Amino acid sequence: MHTIKHKKLAIGTGDFTELLEAQIFVDKSLLIQDFLQDDAKALLITRPRRWGKTLNMSMLYHFLRCEVRQDPVTGELKTMDPHAGLFDALKIGQQYPDLVTQHQGQWPVIFMTLKGVSGNNIEEITRGFQDIVAKLYKEHNYLLDWLLANPQGRGSEDMDYFTKVKKGQESLAGLKNSLYFLCELLHHYHGRKVFVLIDEYDSPLNNTFLKPELYQEVLTFLRGFLGNCFKDNPYLEKGMLTGILRVARADLFSGLNNFKEYSLLHERYAQHFGFTQQEINDLFNLPTVQQLIAKHTPNPEQIKNWYNGYHIGGMTIYNPWSIMMCISEEGMLAPYWVATGSDVLLRDLLKDNDHLLQQLEQLLAEGSLEVTISPHINMLDMAPEVKFWSLMLAAGYVTLAQEIPTAASIKLSCVVRIPNMEVKATHEDLIIGWFEAKVGLAHYTDMISALFYGETEAFSAELNRYLQEVTSVRLVGPHRAEQFYHGFMLGLLIVMRKEFSINSEVESGQGYADTLMIPKDRKAPAAVVFEYKVGKSPEALAAKVEEALEQIDAKSYLARVSQHEHIRQIAKVGVAFYGKKALVKSELVDVG
Repeated sequence: MHTIKHKKLAIGTGDFTELLEAQIFVDKSLLIQDFLQDDAKALLITRPRRWGKTLNMSMLYHFLRCEVRQDPVTGELKTMDPHAGLFDALKIGQQYPDLVTQHQGQWPVIFMTLKGVSGNNIEEITRGFQDIVAKLYKEHNYLLDWLLANPQGRGSEDMDYFTKVKKGQESLAGLKNSLYFLCELLHHYHGRKVFVLIDEYDSPLNNTFLKPELYQEVLTFLRGFLGNCFKDNPYLEKGMLTGILRVARADLFSGLNNFKEYSLLHERYAQHFGFTQQEINDLFNLPTVQQLIAKHTPNPEQIKNWYNGYHIGGMTIYNPWSIMMCISEEGMLAPYWVATGSDVLLRDLLKDNDHLLQQLEQLLAEGSLEVTISPHINMLDMAPEVKFWSLMLAAGYVTLAQEIPTAASIKLSCVVRIPNMEVKATHEDLIIGWFEAKVGLAHYTDMISALFYGETEAFSAELNRYLQEVTSVRLVGPHRAEQFYHGFMLGLLIVMRKEFSINSEVESGQGYADTLMIPKDRKAPAAVVFEYKVGKSPEALAAKVEEALEQIDAKSYLARVSQHEHIRQIAKVGVAFYGKKALVKSELVDVG
């Protein structure tokens, strides 16, 4: 852990030099050594948003790049290392001083981010690319002066092209060659090959997922834009791209030689994105951090439980954004990472595929779920289920529950789980949003509230209506029926999570109650204990619902609930299911 006393934290910055001005930061500089020693010509590393991708790319940029400055006296252009000594005290400087001497400030570097490219049509997308590439060319404006002074057989069309790109006037088709052309000029000027770093390469695609025709236009452009730069480019020393999704290689990276991809499925580079267990331990041992978090969460273990849980390459990795935000907010536990992104694509997939909701409910109820994913994302041709879970994994909403082979494959079967308490809230929001879209929030909450006032018939009628409208017949058969209904009910009830602690399969008395709802304060009318049963016919439902209520009494499920001093009443609710039918019966019990 490296500290420079200037300010405590540098939250939200994507500039590595600003990060070094903070007292508290995690040193990820050994990524530089791994990158330089990797034998691949180009790398693609994918991680969820806010996982340090931009800062790491900025670090590589500031480490490698040389800078061309004009001598204020002679007017001559001089090439220099703009950050001499910057990395000496970091891990890379301490452990690999010869590598620092050999590479720091010695290379021409192209560094750009495609984060700002978005729009509702190709004209807006084009403007975004024009602005970003124009900014890049302006950073190397000395090349235009050099071209004018040293034409070296180059035609005026090269100078015209440079000027047109710099002014943001080149067409989208014309920009396909802009990175290659800049590599060529940099190589000729510096006499060295060029490092190319592209952050958020997939952002323009992610922003057009819901518009297939626009998505295809952007994909076609990127195929030329990136392909011309990374495929058979004699001026390229090495390249790295970062993003959230691994776009199918056949779509975007076909024909690239010596190209490697590292995702959440791979061990290599796992320690460089997100915080490792050792880094977290070192972080929370800092007196400055201990003083900050003491106000709300003096025990760091609580913070760890909220933000850890990602399983990558056999390592436990923590969400870095949430950890640093929690420290900056003096230990306040909140869904910081969840609040930074949009889940509109996931919601869109849920809207039209009811069985995905059922899988999400099952994951929430059981803690893990076997799903099929694809290591490479093809948004136009993938089955909705594979697309949904592939996106969930890549975006950080689930993590692997166990290691799986990383060999190239179109589809992989794996077991996933919810990584931590923060992300669990996102799953609940997805489910609530689905029910809201189907029936409206007011109607939905009225249905749940009916339970607490003994209006069993009203709850039963609405439950049966939901079963008719929102479940798939083929998934409500006898196979794993009890697990299905359990997940369905848990998904249905989480709308009340602000007022109640909702727990599934909780040990209580002499067994495990299916669902417990414990009110968080005295204002709530009652606690609720649910027991679910599955009948073999509609005629069997009456007997099954009685069996459910009898089990609540026989196994003393009320014992755990009655331990809470503020609870005065408990509603015992038995629910019996068969296919798309449900029978509900409840009894209200006074406590204390």
